[in-house]
Amino acid sequence: MKQLKHAKKQLQSVSSLSKQISWLTEKSEIVSKQPSSSLNIALISGEELYFSLQYEANTIVLTETNWMWVLKHGGVDLILIESCSVASTGDWVMAQTVSDLKYSPLGMLIKAARQYHVPVAYWFTLDEIYLPQYEPAIKWIGHAFCADDRVAVALRKQAISSTYLPPAVQPALFNKPILSKLETHMLKRVICDNLFEVISSKGLRDSFYQDLQEFGAHFYDSRNRIEHKDVKELQLSSERLLGSLDFQARVALFQQSRTLVILKSEKITRTELQWSIVEAIASHMTVLLDIKVDVGKYDSFCLKPGNQNQFFAELIRYDKDYLYYQSVSQKMRDEVLIKHTFFHRLMTIFQQLGLPFQDLNCHSDKAVRCL
Repeated sequence: MKQLKHAKKQLQSVSSLSKQISWLTEKSEIVSKQPSSSLNIALISGEELYFSLQYEANTIVLTETNWMWVLKHGGVDLILIESCSVASTGDWVMAQTVSDLKYSPLGMLIKAARQYHVPVAYWFTLDEIYLPQYEPAIKWIGHAFCADDRVAVALRKQAISSTYLPPAVQPALFNKPILSKLETHMLKRVICDNLFEVISSKGLRDSFYQDLQEFGAHFYDSRNRIEHKDVKELQLSSERLLGSLDFQARVALFQQSRTLVILKSEKITRTELQWSIVEAIASHMTVLLDIKVDVGKYDSFCLKPGNQNQFFAELIRYDKDYLYYQSVSQKMRDEVLIKHTFFHRLMTIFQQLGLPFQDLNCHSDKAVRCL
């Protein structure tokens, strides 16, 4: 992966890191590849979108100090702004949530982009519950691509132009070759995100989590900082608690795992779950939903047991029936790679904005390069 340059995020202190539980593994270092097009896309985004789009186009990270230079001299085809409280470099802190963007740095950037005839796309990648915070930026730009279909509907009711642009995956990152039966059994059988929920619900679902542990489950958290003191009273083995995982660690974990279990939680939004689902499916994993978990339209990629007995019966079947596991994971993966990659999302953005995308189109084979 290309590392971010000029990042001004502060590093965590040694004492702070020593308190945190983190999965220490050799992270998969992706060999740098040429982007699948010669498009130049200037980005204000989080790290996940930055790492994912670098395989589709030449990405230029916009900061609060370089944006005017990039507009003038960068040969930019598109400015893509993701809904984020802080950009991958540590810039643009809460810049999208100020009530009036007219004289703000972000507002001036967008105004200058119009003067230089550089198209701007805004991708609201969050859940509908965060819409009120980001409405100032959406209204200033005048159009939004929305990862949550409910947001697209809500904006249209306000007479704001919107396009549904659902969660996607970068198969150059999230992938795993088809493995033999022996190799498959060497993978982590079950992984469960949202360790914070496991801690919070202590005493309410302890037996369920212990049963999951018996099936070889490992628990991690991709959204919250988990410290050693937080898990002291859990009735789970410490070796099963992977702790806090950043994006690159999650890529590595998915390459080493078989099934993602999505636990019932009021802390994780439906849209966040959808991003996790396509990443797991692209990694040749199966996805099993806890009882009464809502993932919207992405439930077609998941198995949805009706009760706890069916839930564990499905895990047993994955374990015992290698061909069944492979057929389910491959079928779902094919569907994701045909419709839900970042290549497809860029195609939609360019089409909706009326921009030429022949260069992107001629590399369409790259969208399924990991089949």
